[in-house]
Amino acid sequence: MLIIPYSAELSLAKTPVVTYVVIVLCLLIYIMQANNKEEIAEALQPFCNQIYDETLEPDDLDFLGENRSTCVSFLYSVHAQPDKDIIERWIKERNVATHTFTYEEILDVIEIAKEHHADFSEKAPASLDARLMYDPSSWGPITTITSALAHADWWHVLGNLIFFFAFAAAIETLLDNKFHYIGFMAMVALVNAVTYSASIAVINGPAIPSLGLSGVVMGVIGLAAYLMPKARIRTFIWVIIFFVRAFPMPAWILAAWFIGWDAYNLMMYSDHGGVNLIAHVSGGFAGYFYGFFFLKGRREMITDELNEEIQFRKNTRKNIFSNTNSYRGGDKCLQQTEEKDAKREYAKYSQKLYRYVNVGSSHEAIVLFLKEYDHYKDSIEIYEELFNDIEGWKKCRALMCLGRLIINLHLEKNNKKEALTMAQRCLNIQEDFVFADPKEALNLALYAMECQRYPLAHQIINRADLRYGESIDLIYSLLLEAQLLLLHLDKRDEAKVVLKRLIDKKPMSYRKDIASLIKVYKHG
Repeated sequence: MLIIPYSAELSLAKTPVVTYVVIVLCLLIYIMQANNKEEIAEALQPFCNQIYDETLEPDDLDFLGENRSTCVSFLYSVHAQPDKDIIERWIKERNVATHTFTYEEILDVIEIAKEHHADFSEKAPASLDARLMYDPSSWGPITTITSALAHADWWHVLGNLIFFFAFAAAIETLLDNKFHYIGFMAMVALVNAVTYSASIAVINGPAIPSLGLSGVVMGVIGLAAYLMPKARIRTFIWVIIFFVRAFPMPAWILAAWFIGWDAYNLMMYSDHGGVNLIAHVSGGFAGYFYGFFFLKGRREMITDELNEEIQFRKNTRKNIFSNTNSYRGGDKCLQQTEEKDAKREYAKYSQKLYRYVNVGSSHEAIVLFLKEYDHYKDSIEIYEELFNDIEGWKKCRALMCLGRLIINLHLEKNNKKEALTMAQRCLNIQEDFVFADPKEALNLALYAMECQRYPLAHQIINRADLRYGESIDLIYSLLLEAQLLLLHLDKRDEAKVVLKRLIDKKPMSYRKDIASLIKVYKHG
């Protein structure tokens, strides 16, 4: 059975630019590799013709000069290796199998082969494969990345890129941070390299260089199993040659199949057919556990939207294949599409705010509030949901600005109770919270007094002159504050200070109210 995933059954909120860049880079690099290999092959034929000697016997020490085809294949393979000392190991392994040369002779055979390769290297272009490969004995950080972008042949690169796109495009969209996504892939490539090198060192096995994106692909598949386990991946399934079908399968099942199968082969067999299964398995586990330890918050943030998208796709499939699909069903599907698009737009809006708030860019967040005001002003609950989110992210100037906006929207709809509740939340966060309009502050203070919420009323108008300056009716605000302190909060000493300030202002208005309060103070 052959299983090939080719795309996620999800609507991508934005173009997966980084995924496309990686795909293009892999293709361009392999085109350069293919051209380089062709140039090396063109240089090999005349070189091997030059050193060929028809008088040599089949068991001659110069086995490259004795056989032109052996010369071409051997030097081509050696030239593509980053470590040229591999000549010695290959010749010794071959001699163990054939017993052609004695121990003394094999040293001469190796020396002659090395001289031929040195001569060829002076005339032929350097191997791009050798430069890009990751040699597990070198622990090279640069080749950790270059080897992931390079491939052995066209089937290798195309296979890896099909698998890569099937999962990576959706992962990039869900992470919604290009640098985070790039960092994640670099981390997986590093884990692949370190694990491979460590394994070779522990088992003292041959340090076979590695090429290919497959370790990173497995990392992306592992992350998909954590971040979007129930999301469907469109998959071609071949059973022998008689059954071929495109079938959407959950990401977690595909991850379990690919990672589990490679882990099984790694443990059960010593010959892996030239496939770096260590990188495959380590990449798969690295991707999953990276999500588990570092992306729990992100998964919680996207779960609702992702589940709605998955359900929408499921309903769409039912509508397509159902014989009872009706006009009404079509309308429902259209409605679901519109709702899904609206939620996606809101998610993008929320994610932008999240970035601005967390980097301390309150100004950009406030600008975004104002930019989308006409779009969301009729849905106060959306702003209240945003307030809850931002309060959980970071208490900042943007949060207070959003609180003022919500209070204003409630007052426009004469929802005084809701406005007062939001005012209480803002004052709890910031004691000197300032309302957008001083008149709103006075009106809400009066409403709080009507509701007998006297401490809150005092919070609203306390130190009004410092908070609002000349833009508020200072005499009236001081009068309300004195009433609250003296008549409702039993704070005579503070009331005395406020009354003194009132008298010093020598007000022309509210003189009777002030005199009544002074009388209460003196005889209270």
